[in-house]
Amino acid sequence: MNAIDFEAKKLGLTVDALGKLKAKIARLKKEEKELEAILKTSGTDVVEGKTFRCTISNYVRTTINFKAICEKLGASDYFIKKYSKDTAAVKVLVKAHKK
Repeated sequence: MNAIDFEAKKLGLTVDALGKLKAKIARLKKEEKELEAILKTSGTDVVEGKTFRCTISNYVRTTINFKAICEKLGASDYFIKKYSKDTAAVKVLVKAHKK
């Protein structure tokens, strides 16, 4: 096996490891949501466990739709761009092979 094939195989193993980890995380997130749903509907504000304490708070969160405000006020594309910020990012997407 030459160096290029070895590197490709190593990257393939890395992709598989990442894919398996992301699948585990997805299962854990699903379990987390199920447990949170039980606590949210418990009708209590504080739940004491043996190791952890949970507080449940109900509140109203306000969000502002700045895009709609800019459109309503007739802000130019220049104005919007002037007060916007671009940030460089790298995305890694892993999906299971179709069988």
